[in-house]
Amino acid sequence: MKLVIPWVCVFALLVGCFYLYSTTLEDEKLIAKLRVDDAELERLRTENQDVKQLKSEHDELARMRNEHEELLRLRGEAGPLRKQVKELGAELQIARAQNSAVMKQQQQSSDLATENKTLRSQFEKLTQDQARDHADKCIRNLRLIEGAKELWARDNQKPPGSFPTPADLTGYFPNNTFPVCPDGGTYSVNALGFAPTCSVLGHALPKP
Repeated sequence: MKLVIPWVCVFALLVGCFYLYSTTLEDEKLIAKLRVDDAELERLRTENQDVKQLKSEHDELARMRNEHEELLRLRGEAGPLRKQVKELGAELQIARAQNSAVMKQQQQSSDLATENKTLRSQFEKLTQDQARDHADKCIRNLRLIEGAKELWARDNQKPPGSFPTPADLTGYFPNNTFPVCPDGGTYSVNALGFAPTCSVLGHALPKP
């Protein structure tokens, strides 16, 4: 019995050692597997980061491509717009020049209208003054004719109602010249007692 117990202990120790060895091998295998898994996980993480980086770079590249395309489109549109702006600028300059010419013409027209109005007013005043002056001259002529008739009647002892002719009165005027109406009117000597008259309207001796 005493001999069996030591062998049993040895066997148990061997079994324990074998179990511990087996467990250690299993643990080492598990550790090795975990290390492999950890390395794989790290690789996957790295690849994931690379993928994210690539996706970010791809997105940035796509954004830059879109911006480049937009820039090209805007450049394409800018050419015609510059041409239109240039044409509009030229048209604006022409319009300004035309507007300036029109304003100048309007100012000239206004000045001419003012000058024309002034000249018309002056002409009307001159015409009125001339008409008044001619009327005054004609009235003086009619008074001369009336005075010549009175002198002719006295010198020739003519009774009222007698009709002297212009020839009869010529010698009673300065330079022996019968008066002439400044407006071309025709004088009617008329009989003694009746005032001489002129054919021009408004040329008449005032009534006593």
